[in-house]
Amino acid sequence: MTKPTSIYEQCAKVAIDKLAFSRLPMGELDPVIGFIAAGCPAYYDKDRRDSLIDLATHVARKQRQRQLDAQRIGRMVG
Repeated sequence: MTKPTSIYEQCAKVAIDKLAFSRLPMGELDPVIGFIAAGCPAYYDKDRRDSLIDLATHVARKQRQRQLDAQRIGRMVG
């Protein structure tokens, strides 16, 4: 049986989801990581914390790459 997700972990996942649409994903990454780190060990274990931090970093980098790609395409068209 899986352990139910805490409200704190759910909030962390919402913050990670918002990084995917952020205008400044790398600037918003540190506060999200801080929030995730603050939840350990009270709301989840270190492995879950590390997994959430990895996911947040991945999402922020992917959004940043999308922004860079869009800028490059804009330069090519214009």
